[in-house]
Amino acid sequence: MGSTSVASRSAVSGLAGGGFRFEIQALRAIAVLAVLVFHIWPDALPGGYVGVDVFFVISGYLITGILFRDLQALGRISIGEFYVRRIRRLLPAAALVLVVVAFLLPLLPQTRWEDTTGGIVASALYVQNWWLAAQAVDYLAAESAPSPVMHFWSLSVEEQYYIFWPLVLLLVGALPSKWLKRPGQVFAGLTLLVVLASLAYSVWLTYENPGVAYFSTLTRAWELGIGGLLAVTVRWQSLSGMARVGLGWLGLAMIGAALVTFDKTTPFPGYTALLPVLGTAMVLAARDSAHPLASYRLLRLRPLQYLGDISYSLYLWHWPVIIFYTAVAGRAPGLVDGVALLAVSCALAHQSKHLVEDTFRHGAPGGGRVVRASAIAAGCIAVTVAAAWAAPKAWLSDDAIASPDVLANSAPVSKNPGAAVLIDGKVVKQAPLLPAPDAAVADVPAPYRSRCMSRGNNTSVKVCSYGNKDSDTRVVLVGDTYAAQWQPALDEVGRLNEWDVRVVVKTGCALGDVTPLDAKGNVFDACVRWRSDMAAKLIEWKPDLVLIAQAPTNKILEASSGKDRAEKLGKGIASFVSTMAEADIPTALIRSTPTIDRECLAAATIRTCARPRSRAVRKLDPILFASGDRDSSMLLDLTDAICTSQECGAVVGNVVVYRGAAHLTATYSRTLSPSFGRALESTGALQQVKIPSADSLPAPSDLPQRATAAKRDNPDLYADGCHADQVSAEPTFCTYGTPGSDVRIVLVGDSHAAQWLPPLQEIAARKDWELLSFTKSACAFSDTVVQVGGREYKSCTEWNENLMSKLAELGPSVVVTSQSRGHRAFGHEESEASQAALAKGLQSRWAELRRMGNSVVVIADTPWMKKDVPDCLSSPRADIQACNTPLEVAVRSPDSILAAARRSPDVKLVTLNELICSDGICPAMKDDMILWRDRHHLTASYARGFVPRIEPVVSAAASSRN
Repeated sequence: MGSTSVASRSAVSGLAGGGFRFEIQALRAIAVLAVLVFHIWPDALPGGYVGVDVFFVISGYLITGILFRDLQALGRISIGEFYVRRIRRLLPAAALVLVVVAFLLPLLPQTRWEDTTGGIVASALYVQNWWLAAQAVDYLAAESAPSPVMHFWSLSVEEQYYIFWPLVLLLVGALPSKWLKRPGQVFAGLTLLVVLASLAYSVWLTYENPGVAYFSTLTRAWELGIGGLLAVTVRWQSLSGMARVGLGWLGLAMIGAALVTFDKTTPFPGYTALLPVLGTAMVLAARDSAHPLASYRLLRLRPLQYLGDISYSLYLWHWPVIIFYTAVAGRAPGLVDGVALLAVSCALAHQSKHLVEDTFRHGAPGGGRVVRASAIAAGCIAVTVAAAWAAPKAWLSDDAIASPDVLANSAPVSKNPGAAVLIDGKVVKQAPLLPAPDAAVADVPAPYRSRCMSRGNNTSVKVCSYGNKDSDTRVVLVGDTYAAQWQPALDEVGRLNEWDVRVVVKTGCALGDVTPLDAKGNVFDACVRWRSDMAAKLIEWKPDLVLIAQAPTNKILEASSGKDRAEKLGKGIASFVSTMAEADIPTALIRSTPTIDRECLAAATIRTCARPRSRAVRKLDPILFASGDRDSSMLLDLTDAICTSQECGAVVGNVVVYRGAAHLTATYSRTLSPSFGRALESTGALQQVKIPSADSLPAPSDLPQRATAAKRDNPDLYADGCHADQVSAEPTFCTYGTPGSDVRIVLVGDSHAAQWLPPLQEIAARKDWELLSFTKSACAFSDTVVQVGGREYKSCTEWNENLMSKLAELGPSVVVTSQSRGHRAFGHEESEASQAALAKGLQSRWAELRRMGNSVVVIADTPWMKKDVPDCLSSPRADIQACNTPLEVAVRSPDSILAAARRSPDVKLVTLNELICSDGICPAMKDDMILWRDRHHLTASYARGFVPRIEPVVSAAASSRN
């Protein structure tokens, strides 16, 4: 990869006098092909990842050889010239790939943008391997989709080697001259120390923490050191012709054996890396040979030489090509498209090699080479970091909401038509409410979640942008929270018509020439400043229509009565309308929404709870006073789409209407989009208004942002730092609820147990119980020894032993446990035997807990979705239905918990899957809420909704214990 490639046959790339080395080019070709095949078809070449190790040996061999020759020829190491060559050779091509990746972000799900841009910066700074090492022990990132720049980890290892190895070898040049009579021995001795120390550490860390060991520079240094040791110790004259023949073929055989016999379960790097590393060293030691049986004749083949020549660029380009293709196609490549990906990668590599690598590698002669190279390095890093920062902003509005076309496939609303029941005559049977009543208060429009509303003493005119920013038609919605609630309806109309839609609101701020007051009764100076700046902004924009909505209860100076306040607020709005008219900007007023009794929102009878229309509809509405004698077509009155002729209900068309006494839920507002569109059409201010269909409930316009939030919607124990990673065996815990309570609940298990912390927190808070959490990543709370990555999960076994001692000490009232059904019992490769062993281990563990006097509540495992749900929902042209998973697929794996529970009658079992899935489908979204934070973990928000189902079981268990 990052070794010195030879464009011309006279370039220096080896030791022993330099000269072109055919076997090195061929090894590069073998290495990059192995990596490519492994990445495209992992099952075809399961050990293809060792191609990276081949590269490491070559780099160590060449770089140490170059430095050693400098010492021999000059008596010193020319670090400046060495760094110049590395910078020119490596950085420009790498920067090009990183910048291209940055600006292809829209091809990825929006949930992956932040991680990708972070990876770009880490790659530009050549610390990608440490970035990934940190994620390797981060249980929240463990199952994240691969980044298109994660392959830069190996380049980071090499670059760190290039930076620090010459500095280490400078110590040799600083030794007394009598020590330098045999510099090869000194070089070799120092390199050997590095090799032995690094190899020992690699073997140990691969056992203790394989994730970190894979990416660590310290565990890979010995591989580069083997190449370096070879460069300063081998004397080619001492090897006979036949020895070199045998060495070459044996080396290739060792590399080939690693490629086909290693897989993801192989402990790596550790001692197993010796096979490909020593094999590569043997091929290098064999060098060229004229013998007819020598492997050298094979290695000289032109295809291998060509691929070796473009190997660095090919390595750079192939992985982004694969990742972006997979993201767009929605599947892994097969045979035909895999071959196409190989061809595309080679084409990009060919152009990159000749247009970028070769152009920058041959610097201008003369002085200042170090300065110019430093400028190239600084420029490459700066451009890459700037691209990583700027690229997402090009696709996001100022309020961080993306607006991709998510309407390609809308969710059917035959069960939840909302306003279509009143306006379009839709008839529906009773169905689950959307959103769930207890979640309605959080069903706010996008400006709330994106924080693009001006609040309090903030005077800045924040702008929420939606739709097509390049449209010739611009509609602006202004006012306060009464205006913001119409954003979902306006957004749907705007997107269908490809308008540029903007929302500019400030909470509690009355428009016009009235004197506003803040919550404390003081003059609201921030509102006054905001109104002035907002009006100036509108005059600058010259929109085709300004929509105005405002609360009828805003506080103003010298309002002696409700009627007086309404009239003055109305006059203020009228004065604002006049200001817009003077600027030749059309305006329309939106009548205030009817109100509901707050008791309706919390009532068990919410479906039938209503308020008489005569009381719900405001007679003292400032909007009506402001409209005065104006053209009635410029008043948008949506009351008939909210209320019947007799009453205003809390639920319409199986959709909860209100999230407060007078504010609509975002969901209901979206169902108003057909009515809102027709009202806009009636104003005559906008031409050819397309009306959204009442037959479908569009996906939320801020779906990518919701998906990103769902990705982070984790139980508190992660942020609180008491979830053990795969290394720790210490049963650390967090305490929630009421410490010292007579009732102590303990939650134990893996991450699938951790997802039940949110409802247990709610229960503990209600009942004044103490709640403790003991969870460990990928670790079953069981007597059965489990495996991770094909190896015995020893820290899990130790954690279990330590935890049982801790539970004996704590004496909990109830132990609540759950676990993933994806565990594999160590020593049992067959699924059926593994599940039987896991079930037996659970029975044994639960029986032990019962003997200790603990009540045991077991929660069955949740379904496993086919796709990462947030990634799926935030992908370009998201199809919500395509993110669902058939029930038979989601729960088809055997569940050791259910098997063990059938044989453990004294354990209380809770199964929730029938509530998560219905009609044969496990949905990605329900009640306008995203259920999943990945493929098989519920969001904390959704999990809280299971309190009514879990609480009775845990309460009964606690009572029986007491």
